[in-house]
Amino acid sequence: MSSSIRATRISGQTQSGRSLHGIMGLPTPPGSTRPLIDEAIDTTRKTVSAQDPLDLRPSISSKSNDPSSALFGPAVSPPASVILASPPKTQSVENIMLQLQPIFDSEARMCVVDGVTPALFEAIEANIIQGDQAGIWETLRIDYNSDTLMVHIPTIGHEIIVNILDIMKASRTTYPEKYGASSIMMGGSADVKFRQGFKSPDFSLYEVKEGDPDSSEIYENAMPTIVFEVAYTQSTRSVSFEAGRYICLTGGDVLLVVVIDVKHKRGSKPRQLESVTWSHWEEDVGSYRPIGDADDGEVNVVRAQREEDEDDDECVLPAAAAFSAVITEADGEKYNILATQTVTFQLYPVAQVAHIDVLYRHLYRDPKDEDADTPAFSFQTCDIMSVILRQESVQKTSDDAQKRQLQHDLEMLARKKARKTKRQGKS
Repeated sequence: MSSSIRATRISGQTQSGRSLHGIMGLPTPPGSTRPLIDEAIDTTRKTVSAQDPLDLRPSISSKSNDPSSALFGPAVSPPASVILASPPKTQSVENIMLQLQPIFDSEARMCVVDGVTPALFEAIEANIIQGDQAGIWETLRIDYNSDTLMVHIPTIGHEIIVNILDIMKASRTTYPEKYGASSIMMGGSADVKFRQGFKSPDFSLYEVKEGDPDSSEIYENAMPTIVFEVAYTQSTRSVSFEAGRYICLTGGDVLLVVVIDVKHKRGSKPRQLESVTWSHWEEDVGSYRPIGDADDGEVNVVRAQREEDEDDDECVLPAAAAFSAVITEADGEKYNILATQTVTFQLYPVAQVAHIDVLYRHLYRDPKDEDADTPAFSFQTCDIMSVILRQESVQKTSDDAQKRQLQHDLEMLARKKARKTKRQGKS
């Protein structure tokens, strides 16, 4: 088992939303993105064309409802879009706002905008803040990959981490909020700035250091130490790529990415839970090194690391367990960085562990040497699965209610048509 994590085994098997509290005193982290956008786009997508590439966006602080008001998150997933209008040929703030309106009205789940310039994005954001959609905007997921901006409504799975932490807080088994001159704050889905682009995670934890506000250490407060991603409707390949991007494109400033991969049986109606897997991703610090011009390649592009005998053209490959990138640091030098999946545990249908530890070196950037590999806090498998199973139950109830509503609407329509036919016969 990796030294980065300890777990109590149950069987002899081998190991295989936004913030509801805000960031409070934490400096507002910048922008967001959800990668592999093509995997998320379906018939609900809206596409708009512009002219120049997007760089970064300023941050808007994350808000949501009080967690005590709803322990297990929203009950109903937002409806799919029915709007299929062609995008305008000339881009402007007004045109993009028109495309975003179905999101604001909860008539669409996703809007995709290609080729947005930084100036145009700032103008859009200013328009939203000054208008009456600012509150809605803060609850949305704002994702960016390459030159594509994607705005979409969070699904029920994105509340899983918040609900787990609520249970842990109630049982007083949550993370230590103080360590030396540092404290831990919830960042929720506050945007994480990448070397190129940004992304809003499902949840995040920030170390906030006290001290001179002009100190470079204080600026580290704007980057989370731990990021959580839940693949509820997302593919394993996609969420693994996201984990690699968090590590590589922050230069390893994100210390740990926790991925919860929730899979359902394909084609099952009603939907049936198939498996739940928990994994940790970290930087392989031994691979961090400057590179010469001879190794010069595309910068800030994350690539999957594969064995030499693997061939994408001949087989369908499993999700990669490592990603690398060449990044440019503040000294102007280019460095190689590698993100790896350090451990994976199956939690369902058979739990391989009773609990999963998060270490002090995951939560804090500079722990004492004697504390670095010591568990700071632990997630209990029973807590994780109780939340996921409750989410499944709530979603099933919601799906059943929508199906019954459709049946009721059809029956009402049939009666209405019968009445009109009868009246038409009398006239």
